[in-house]
Amino acid sequence: MAVATPTHETLTCPVCLQFYRAPKVLPCMHIFCQRCLQTVALQSDSRKLKCPTCKTRAAIPEGGVADFPSNVFIADELERLEKNNEKKPEKCATHKTEIALFVCAQCDAAVCSECRITEHRDHHVEDLEDAINWTKNELQDGMVRLVDCKRALDSVMGKACVE
Repeated sequence: MAVATPTHETLTCPVCLQFYRAPKVLPCMHIFCQRCLQTVALQSDSRKLKCPTCKTRAAIPEGGVADFPSNVFIADELERLEKNNEKKPEKCATHKTEIALFVCAQCDAAVCSECRITEHRDHHVEDLEDAINWTKNELQDGMVRLVDCKRALDSVMGKACVE
């Protein structure tokens, strides 16, 4: 008997569109990241939250959204995927066998130490990890702004548009 393999879609939170982080199950059986549920709960004006998928209302447990049941299957599958897809280092755009430790902002290219001091010496070159972290932070800040804008829009439009 064949075992079903989860797809990228089944491992992705429908709210943040990222792989689940601390997947939690609502009574309606829909699954979301704990952090996404916390955002939804903060938008609620009661001790109930509305499922982002089916709009069914669910009572928030006494301990908060962290007390919703965890989806252990998805958490285990994501952990297995992470182990199988260990992060492979970025390679230099010029020297394909060299590990890129930097990114040239001017050329938008990953570069190795040699390229940094030769081809890109007069360019704005940053540490690759710093550039990645900055980009992640910008994306997270953008998500927060989008949630705030949605909340403001919902309050202006009234419940007629939300329901």
